[in-house]
Amino acid sequence: MNLFLQEEEVDSYMEKTANQWKKLGFVLKDGVTGVERTQQFGSKYTYYTENDVRPLTEEEKLQLKEKAREERRLHRILLKAYKDYERFPEDLKVDLPLYFNEQFYKNRYLPFKEKQKEVKGLIEKALQKEAVPCSNPSHMIVIDIETTGYEYRDDVLQVSVIDGDGRILLNSYVKPYYKSYWHPEAGISYISPEKVADAPELHELIPQLKGILDSCDTVIGYNTGFVISFLNFLDYSGKKEEDVMEDFAPIYGEWLPSFEAHKWQTLGTCADYYGFDWNSMEDYVSGSLRDCYAILHCYRCMKKQMKTMMNMHKWEK
Repeated sequence: MNLFLQEEEVDSYMEKTANQWKKLGFVLKDGVTGVERTQQFGSKYTYYTENDVRPLTEEEKLQLKEKAREERRLHRILLKAYKDYERFPEDLKVDLPLYFNEQFYKNRYLPFKEKQKEVKGLIEKALQKEAVPCSNPSHMIVIDIETTGYEYRDDVLQVSVIDGDGRILLNSYVKPYYKSYWHPEAGISYISPEKVADAPELHELIPQLKGILDSCDTVIGYNTGFVISFLNFLDYSGKKEEDVMEDFAPIYGEWLPSFEAHKWQTLGTCADYYGFDWNSMEDYVSGSLRDCYAILHCYRCMKKQMKTMMNMHKWEK
């Protein structure tokens, strides 16, 4: 599978940073300056269009892959060094990797690992509590979250769940475990640290989440795997998982030859495709709750569309 886009696949309206272009298989041409843009909360980035870049050569692609492989290797060495550090006799600490940062290790890495251990204990204890009963005649749920980022060390900031009839089963901000500040991303509903300062921590919502899962047979989301990765302590066994994002991709039909697959579209694109009115909701509906209603709308439209297509197919036969 080719991990890079071909030149003919580049959208003529694409505007990306140098790193974003590189991930797609393009590099800046000599002498280009780009356009500096200031994001909503003051961060500045330089963006480039398709006229500012050229495809990576095969040799450059190989160099990038080798560099990524080497970075992963060094990362593994560094993690091992972190784990072994306290066991190293003083006379052997000179053999630690040159890029080993003792200050970072003591001030950042160790506190993070200790916090991870604490959080694991809180979650395990909360999982022992009885589930809060949940009435859900639809036997399906739509779930979405807002987070500080996309990696394992990021936090959940909001959890929202509605049933198949659009009734709110849970909508709560979440106080983060690890982060006191997170970078706001353009186009994503920004949840400030002040909004979540007095919110419950994620483990406090577990009894309610358990009851909600017990009430349903089907879990619906948009990029459902991402949501579940942040709530992976829950038991999803026996539940049917529906990912609207994956189902919508072939309907929208944007094909990426390099990946030999349909491109996954944003929730905004899917909602617009099915005519969802983002302004139809009350002012209090925001963030992941707002997205839940958009997901449910798209899910219903998609099922209706598929049913119509099946009936037409039967009629043709």
